[in-house]
Amino acid sequence: MRPEEQQQIKALNDKLGNEISIRLIGNAHEASNAMAAFCDELATLVSGIRLIREKDDERQAPAIEVTESISYSGVPAGTEFGPFVDLLSAVGEGNAPVADGPLAAITTPAMLKLYVSSLCPHCPAMVRQVYPLCLANSNLKLAIIDGPAFPEMAEADKVKSLPTLLLDENFRWTASVDTDEFLQVIHSRDPAELGAAALQGMIQDGNAYGLSEMMLSAGKIFPAFVELLIHPEFSMRLGAMAAIEAVAEKARPIAGQVVAPLMECFDHEDDPIKGDILYVIGVCGDEKAEPFLESVAAASQNEDVREAAEDALATIKTA
Repeated sequence: MRPEEQQQIKALNDKLGNEISIRLIGNAHEASNAMAAFCDELATLVSGIRLIREKDDERQAPAIEVTESISYSGVPAGTEFGPFVDLLSAVGEGNAPVADGPLAAITTPAMLKLYVSSLCPHCPAMVRQVYPLCLANSNLKLAIIDGPAFPEMAEADKVKSLPTLLLDENFRWTASVDTDEFLQVIHSRDPAELGAAALQGMIQDGNAYGLSEMMLSAGKIFPAFVELLIHPEFSMRLGAMAAIEAVAEKARPIAGQVVAPLMECFDHEDDPIKGDILYVIGVCGDEKAEPFLESVAAASQNEDVREAAEDALATIKTA
């Protein structure tokens, strides 16, 4: 940090009424070390900041999680330093804005990515516009990403100018955003169009039941939900299985919509995921899946997979 930035940070000591816990999630990305050095200096300068270190090599980008809803991937330097200090101040002083009107009406999770640059003169305004919304309503999850530090992510998201704000990978705003329009888009979007990241967020927040209720209300399984049932992480699959079980208990035909796509991807998955797929097919109780299950039980070389197929058959026949 520059001397003037250090003074800004030190001034937080006199303002903070609450301890701030910042979670640094590192990985093998080359930006991870610089982010760690920044957080170390931050915790040294501000006694009210507690730094929690984690490592997640499966994560696409390292992150500095200021709250459960707001994270930075990159070092908030240059033009982005001021908004970062403002965010810390708002969290530490406990004066987060109160959600009302359209913002309070948002109950469906929204995953936001805001691409910025430390050299961008227009980026701070959008950061200051968006992060208070996420402080007020935790259903809005904001990842602020330094585009130049993570060009592979910016390229994947087709970001060509900064700042760019993405909502659920389906909507985008460049240069500026009208708050009223932005909130209206979030509120009026079809939940079935939610991407896998938004659904994963619900599982990670322990809201598998809420996800099941959303699908029951829509009368269909959200297309991206199948990705959760075959997710590499068992904890994510477990949450998704809890959601599909809840759907099956109330509306087995709706739950059965996952059977065909799961059978289609079955041969491409590892054995542990195959076992979970077979369990889900059994829970959904679709008789049309019986020939598939019989063939797996007869042909699989893995004992656990064979048993899972047999158990699924038994579940369907007794449903």
